[in-house]
Amino acid sequence: MIRFILLLICSICCACSSELEDTQRETGKDADEDGAFYVEYRLNDFEIDQSSFQFDSSAVILNDLEEASGIIESRLKPNYFYKHNDSGSDARLYLYAANGNQAGQFKLEGITAIDYEDIAINTEEGKDYIYLGDFGDNKEKRKTVSIYRFQEPKFTVAQEYFRDTVNTIDQIEYQYLDKDFEEAVSYNCEALFVDPISRNIYVITKGKSIAHLYKITYPYSFNKINDAHLCGSFTIPPNQITAADISADGKEILIKTYEHVLYWRRDLSQSVEEILQTSFIRVPYLGEPQGEAICFISNGGYVTVSEQNPSVKTKFNFYKPK
Repeated sequence: MIRFILLLICSICCACSSELEDTQRETGKDADEDGAFYVEYRLNDFEIDQSSFQFDSSAVILNDLEEASGIIESRLKPNYFYKHNDSGSDARLYLYAANGNQAGQFKLEGITAIDYEDIAINTEEGKDYIYLGDFGDNKEKRKTVSIYRFQEPKFTVAQEYFRDTVNTIDQIEYQYLDKDFEEAVSYNCEALFVDPISRNIYVITKGKSIAHLYKITYPYSFNKINDAHLCGSFTIPPNQITAADISADGKEILIKTYEHVLYWRRDLSQSVEEILQTSFIRVPYLGEPQGEAICFISNGGYVTVSEQNPSVKTKFNFYKPK
């Protein structure tokens, strides 16, 4: 009789354990003892939501960059956009009007360009700062990488093309730290944003199968190597993460892959880490030959852009809220 009762208890425990595992597999959520989360997003479970945003218009980009890899809208003059090249270029930002015309360029004095992959902007104490991520690393061999921070340059829109220089630039050099490794690890990264609430910097590795969310906690150092700590990991099959952005008020987040755009609406009582563990909605995206750039725009929508492709004219693709 005692043996029967023990077997019955064991059977119940196993069933409960199996049910819990099935639930975790269904939700795709888990966390390690240090609090880093893991989420498996199943895109096939999410239809494209047509109720929040819709395609607005396109503008053919003239004199476009060969490998445009990041975009932000100017905070000083809305409807103007900063873009930058990918690897193999020099340290410059290019300014475009929303109609696709290139208006000018800024030389970034005193810094190098190894592999710029994304760009962000944040308003801090009444000033607008641009963050430029030099963290591309296709071979995953760079021991440290950098994000450059500088105040958005003032410019006057004129009929003639202009050139200017940014002279004061801070370097946020950092390394990726992971509790599973004794030394810093290397990743290829293409996504960056700065939370306007906490001023923490978030970067997302491109991920061949699993992408990682890392955080550089504010205040960061401009004269020593910062540590980027692992917040969590996720899969977004079948694509790699190529860009991200957060709205100026911190209430909306976009993450882009080559084929999809994912959107989160955030309650400001939630941290970035918490919101990215919740369900997203898939928002409209036309598809581009190699779309690696996205940003929110001042009308509440967003814009995407691709690298150049010989068979397709490069365009700004604008989406507006409904």
